Parts: sequence; C-alpha cells; structure tokens
Amino acid sequence: MEKIVKLLSALLVTSCGVAEAPEVQNIDGKLRPYFEEFRQVCKTRRADCDDSLNKIKSVSVSPVFPPDVKDALGLCYLGRKYNWIIVHSSMLERFHEELRALMFHEIAHCAYGLDHVPEKNKLMSEYMPLPSTIIYEWDRLVDEMFTQIKTR
Repeated sequence: MEKIVKLLSALLVTSCGVAEAPEVQNIDGKLRPYFEEFRQVCKTRRADCDDSLNKIKSVSVSPVFPPDVKDALGLCYLGRKYNWIIVHSSMLERFHEELRALMFHEIAHCAYGLDHVPEKNKLMSEYMPLPSTIIYEWDRLVDEMFTQIKTR
C-alpha cells in the first residue's frame, strides 16, 4: 500500500510538469491490447493517431486512486510534457467490452483532450454506457467518439 501511495504522489507531482517525459511508452500488458486496438481503429478513420497517442507515456493499473477521486474507474492525467492513464484494478474483473470502452474513453481524454458529453450511453459520457449498449452498439459509439475527435 505504501508503494502505491508513493506512486500516486509521484504522479501528482509529475502532473505539475516537474518530471521529464520518459523516452518510451510504458503500457501495462493487460491494457496494451486495448491501446493497440484504439490505434488501429484510429488509423482506419484517418485521424491524427501516432502523434496524439504518443502524448500518452504511461498506462497502468492501480487498486487505489487519490482520496479526492470518487467513483472513478479510470483517470487521465494531463501533464505539461506528457499524459498518463490509470485504470482501477477492479476493471480487470469486468467484461472485456467494458474495459475496452473505458480504455477508449481515457485515451480520448489523454490523446485528444475530449471532455465528457452530457448524453448517457456514449463513450465520452461521465458514466460508463450500459453493457448491452457497449456490446450491441459498439460501432456507433466509436463513430460518435471519432466524430468528436475530428471536429476538434
């Protein structure tokens, strides 16, 4: 637990721009397939992929979030030099589709600066879409998100 608190403290310091950007992306092995899937989907939509995704230097899993963060399943930290994503470890126990939706959501925040949308059942909603929506309407959800990306 002490290591996790130190890690989160270090991340909060780096969000102020104190730390230098790492040379390579550090992506947790359990999350890498979703990151790479986002890259592939991005390339098929001809959006600015590599430069934007390279802004993200770390994607990790943690069992705890800072005390001021309530009910979040994932976090995107925007730093001066680089950005990083933290996924709550409870997400690893959820359905694959839910973890994929969360990763797409957090990547869109960190790589493209997308904000939450007020509508429910969208990838960029503040709350995760219903599992049935994620499963049966995935293509629509992704299309809507990339429409937001292209209009930025």
